[in-house]
Amino acid sequence: MVNESERIKRKAEKDSKRTFIEKIIRYIPIYNGYKTKEIRRETDKILRENIYMKLKGALDKLKDVKDRVVEANLQELWPLFQKLIYNFETITQRVLYSDYGYSGFFSVIKINEPELERMYNFDSSLLDDAVVIGEVVKELCDASYDLNASKIKSMIKRVEDAVSQFEEKFAKREEYMNGFIE
Repeated sequence: MVNESERIKRKAEKDSKRTFIEKIIRYIPIYNGYKTKEIRRETDKILRENIYMKLKGALDKLKDVKDRVVEANLQELWPLFQKLIYNFETITQRVLYSDYGYSGFFSVIKINEPELERMYNFDSSLLDDAVVIGEVVKELCDASYDLNASKIKSMIKRVEDAVSQFEEKFAKREEYMNGFIE
């Protein structure tokens, strides 16, 4: 079974082989190397957009749960939701606007082919983590229908933990992009 990140990678590679002209100039070594990196950069961008969409979907569900809690007047939970939503929105935006896994020809910091592959694999694992966050948020959503404050509070903690783990892992991606992690 092909996972979602592999499907994205294959589609980007397939889309890059569209034209007859591209097939011919792929035999030019400089162009071929550039094109390969460009494909990887685009693939990484598409993968990160998918991560963003998974996180955004979970965030929207979380906001729906918060609205349900507000309507039920469970005031003790409001600050917990506010903090969680703020942190969740912050990491979601960081994913959307993060650096590409590619450096241009004139960039000061160069990212080579093996590093691009490691970056893509790292981002693939982030997609898996975003799916887990979505599952935990769905569990919170299901639990919120009972309007049991202690149950909702414990589920909020689980979502906080999942988001925090994602955030820590994503920070390592940024450190890697800045050359601090080998």
